[in-house]
Amino acid sequence: MNELVETVLTEELEFQRRFVCDNDRAAEWCMNKKKAAEDQKEFWKRYYDEQYQKICKELNWTIAIMENHLFNYFAKVPHKVAKASESYTLPNGKLVLKNQEPTFTMKDEDLVDYLKAHKMDGYVKTETITKPAWGEFKKTLAKDPDGKLAVVEMEDGLHPVTAEGEVVECITVELRAPKFEAR
Repeated sequence: MNELVETVLTEELEFQRRFVCDNDRAAEWCMNKKKAAEDQKEFWKRYYDEQYQKICKELNWTIAIMENHLFNYFAKVPHKVAKASESYTLPNGKLVLKNQEPTFTMKDEDLVDYLKAHKMDGYVKTETITKPAWGEFKKTLAKDPDGKLAVVEMEDGLHPVTAEGEVVECITVELRAPKFEAR
């Protein structure tokens, strides 16, 4: 069957290649043929996009379910524990549970004001605009005994604490759960 379709398509394309458009009727035929081809192209694009979306949805479910099974298995077996992650090696891959850094939310202006008010000008960068030297200042934030960021819970959320024990209210912290990967 495929050979027959291929033969017909080849003959049609050959006819179109040799066709001579030399009058209004031929031009009208070309215009209709072109529009029909564009419509078919759009139809097949939509069709295959829909099919692709359905297939991706099903495959994403499979991936999520398999990762859940692997995570449950990982929790049961003895695995290697390091400072920032835990891992278990399988013959065909690796199961890894990574600790994630917390997410910080702040306004640069508020942090600059905080740093200046606490005479921490070394953590303020002045370019064309004044902004905090976040990377350096972040290193001064206190850690708990486990080495994780020390935070204080207040009405508006979690806030980090400096090594001196001062709460930095202009920064909100969102602690994130470890991330599991099966690779």
